[in-house]
Amino acid sequence: MATRPLFDAKSLQSRQIMMARRPKSAHVSHRGQLVLALSPRANRVQLGVNDTTPSKWHVEAKPRVVQRYCVLDYTLPPSTSVSTEDEDTEELPPLKREPSSAAKPTEPSPPSKPSPVQVQPPPESPPNDVATQETDVNAPRSPTTAAMCLSAYHARKQAEEEARLLANRLHYLNMEKAKAQNEAERLQLEYYREQDAKLAFERQKDERAYRAMLERQRIAEKHSHAVALQAQHRSKLQQQAQLVAEQKRRAALRVKEQQKLLEEDKKAREETFLKERLHTKQSVQSQHERAKLRRIQREKHNREKLEKAQAERLRSERQRETMAKHLVARMQAEEHTLRGMLEFQEQQQRIEMQRCFDTASYVVPDEFA
Repeated sequence: MATRPLFDAKSLQSRQIMMARRPKSAHVSHRGQLVLALSPRANRVQLGVNDTTPSKWHVEAKPRVVQRYCVLDYTLPPSTSVSTEDEDTEELPPLKREPSSAAKPTEPSPPSKPSPVQVQPPPESPPNDVATQETDVNAPRSPTTAAMCLSAYHARKQAEEEARLLANRLHYLNMEKAKAQNEAERLQLEYYREQDAKLAFERQKDERAYRAMLERQRIAEKHSHAVALQAQHRSKLQQQAQLVAEQKRRAALRVKEQQKLLEEDKKAREETFLKERLHTKQSVQSQHERAKLRRIQREKHNREKLEKAQAERLRSERQRETMAKHLVARMQAEEHTLRGMLEFQEQQQRIEMQRCFDTASYVVPDEFA
C-alpha cells in the first residue's frame, strides 16, 4: 500500500513528459481522430493536467497531401517513379526520443526488450478514378499531344497517389512509433513498478526481519529477565531458607538455654524451699521456745506487777483510811469547836436578852458562866 503513491507519481511524471514532448502543431485526420498529438495549452505541462481531448474537428479539415507536378522524362526507366516510396521510407532518419532528466531511474535499468513492431504498410490500391479508367480505355495509341497530356495527367495522378500513400505510410509509421514508445514507456513503468515492488518487498522483508529480530531480542530479554527473576527468586528462597534454618537453630539454642535456666532455677528454688522449710522448722521450734520464755516472763512480770499493784492499792487504802481518820478527827474537832462556840454564843445571847429584859438583878452574865 505504501508504493501506490509512488506508482501514481511515476505515471503522472510520464504523462507530463509525453505532454511536454508533443509538437506544437497537430494533424487531424479526416475521421476526427488524433493523428500525432495535441498542441499544449496554457500551463498544461506546469499543472500536470492529463487532458487528451481532441481539438475541434470540422468538415473542411483534410489531410495535408503534398501535390507535385512533374514533367515526364522518358530517359529514366519506368520503375524509378514506383521506387520513390521505398527510397523515401528508407531515407527517413530514425526518430529517437532523448530521455529527460525527470524520467531517469535512480538505478541503471536493464535494457527493455519491446516487442518488435511489425510494420505493415497499407496495400497500395490502384486509383479508383472513373475518369482515369475511361481515359485509359479511350486513350489513343499514338504519342500525340493528348496522349502526352494524358500521360502527364497519369503521372501527376500517380505522383499524388504515391505522395498520399507515402503520407499514409509516414502516418502509419509514426503511429507505430508512438505505439512502440508508449509500449516502451509502459514496459519501463512496469519495470519501475516491479523495481519499486521489489524494493518495497525487500524493505518489507527487512522490516519483517527487523521486527522478528526485535521480537527475538524482546523474547530473549524477557527470557533473560525471567531467568534473572527466577535466579533472584531462587537466591531469595535460599536466603530465606538459610535465615529460617538460622532462626530455628537460634530458637533451639534459646530453648535449650531457657530449659537449662529453668532447671537451674527450679533446683535453686527447691534448694531455697528446703532451706526455708528447714529454717522455718527451726524458727518454729525456737519461736515456741521463745514464746514459752516470753510467756513465763510475761506471767512473772504480770505477777510482779499485780503484787506491786496490790501493794500500792493496800498502801493507798491504808493512806486513805489514815487520812479519813485524820479528817474525821479534824471534823469532829471542828464540830466540837463549833458546837462550843455556838453554845457560847447562845449563852451570850441569852445573857444579853436577860439583861435587856431583867433590869432589877445585878447578875453579871460572866458570873453565870
